Amino acid sequence: MATTWTNHNHDLAIAHTDVRGVITLGLSAALPMAGYFAADMLGDAMGVMPVVTPPMGLPEWTVAAAMMLTLPMWGVARWLVGQRGPAGRSASRWIVALIAGVILLPFALSVANPLMMGLLPMLVLLTGVVAAMRASALSGGAALLLAPGLLWFGLGSLIGFTTLAGGWSPPFALVDHNKH
Repeated sequence: MATTWTNHNHDLAIAHTDVRGVITLGLSAALPMAGYFAADMLGDAMGVMPVVTPPMGLPEWTVAAAMMLTLPMWGVARWLVGQRGPAGRSASRWIVALIAGVILLPFALSVANPLMMGLLPMLVLLTGVVAAMRASALSGGAALLLAPGLLWFGLGSLIGFTTLAGGWSPPFALVDHNKH
């Protein structure tokens, strides 16, 4: 018999008392971190150094700390919505895309041109916004688990994008060739 604990809104399924539910919840929290470590080890083996730029001049270790906190929370959010039928499975795919995007983004930025360095984080952020919107329709708890990480990564994305937008010009910009 599976029992679900819920909050007063009967909205946030925390854990099933059956063994399968506890195992899937634990795997959902652990697998995003395993993916993060696997991508980091693969990048090291291939000699690809990820671009790690924490927002507001914070130390680089804050990015790793944010990943260690955020990715398991997003995995739990994916687990929460994934149990809500077909709509939940669809919403959980968006969360998986967000997780994959955040894990792979530092490696993509290492080979990106300046324009893409501003656009790729915004694309990941937009994926996160869609994931949060779809998750919030099914579980307020899942949306709450997504929110802190989206704020952290979103802040960095917006700062990077505005910096880029303020000083970037395309390589085909008009040039006055008459000046010497």
